[in-house]
Amino acid sequence: RRAIEALPPPAALHGQPVTASLGVAIVCDPDTCAADVQVRADLALYRAKAEGRNRVCMAPSEAA
Repeated sequence: RRAIEALPPPAALHGQPVTASLGVAIVCDPDTCAADVQVRADLALYRAKAEGRNRVCMAPSEAA
């Protein structure tokens, strides 16, 4: 995130800085379906975006 944020123009789009929000899901059980992990990561991404720009949010564990 810091590297993206620190990029000089032309990384800025129309004068707006470029930032990155990330949703992260960890797989603890090797039998976990990839689609389930993607859904958890996607939900974490939307939470990161809702909480403000340039954030990383972790998805709840698989057991949650």
